[in-house]
Amino acid sequence: MIGTTINLKQGHKVMSRYMRPIMISATAMFFGLGLVGSVTAAPVYCDEEDSSKNYMSIDDTQVDLCLAAGFEAGAGFGSNNDPFIGSSSDDGYQYLGKDEDENSTSSATDNDFNVNYTQSGDWRFDSEFWDQYDDGALGFKFGTGQQADNWFVYSLQSDVSSGDWEFFKTSSSNGGDGLSHVALLGKSPVAVPAPGTLALAAFGLVAMMFGGVRRRHNRSCEDA
Repeated sequence: MIGTTINLKQGHKVMSRYMRPIMISATAMFFGLGLVGSVTAAPVYCDEEDSSKNYMSIDDTQVDLCLAAGFEAGAGFGSNNDPFIGSSSDDGYQYLGKDEDENSTSSATDNDFNVNYTQSGDWRFDSEFWDQYDDGALGFKFGTGQQADNWFVYSLQSDVSSGDWEFFKTSSSNGGDGLSHVALLGKSPVAVPAPGTLALAAFGLVAMMFGGVRRRHNRSCEDA
């Protein structure tokens, strides 16, 4: 018994000696990954290369890239003068609705996904959007006192349905400044299987289950 106790103690010491550096390394790696994740998050600027124009910024954990930016004196997204949809830059996106009043969706009759924003720098929409579309984008239209740029379009990171925005006004005009509206754009609608396809899949599943039951029954009979 004494020899067994000594061996156990020695084994414990040996294990502790070898496991301690491994645990320290694993802990350091865990926290290191967290630090890396926080460091790599960066703003995605939209049209900041021209210092004479207004520009936007959204974090890259929320958006993928800036698709387009420009100036439009008309009503903006969803209007006959939509600056993005129908242009050479729209990349197949379609207009799905917009919110024109801060913290309210009552003014927008085509806002099926409840796009919403605040002047303090937040935006959001229903996450069910991603059940229907593979790709999404947001369009922002600002009042800038007729100074470029006043509209911006960002493609979204997959499954992101809320975030924040920053607007940098570089022009000297005192007009405008506020966010006029936020529009939701989508493309690549998710394919919904036809009823016939679903029925065939269900029939195949039932057939596989029935076949498995028959094989087990035959084996039982053979063993008997």
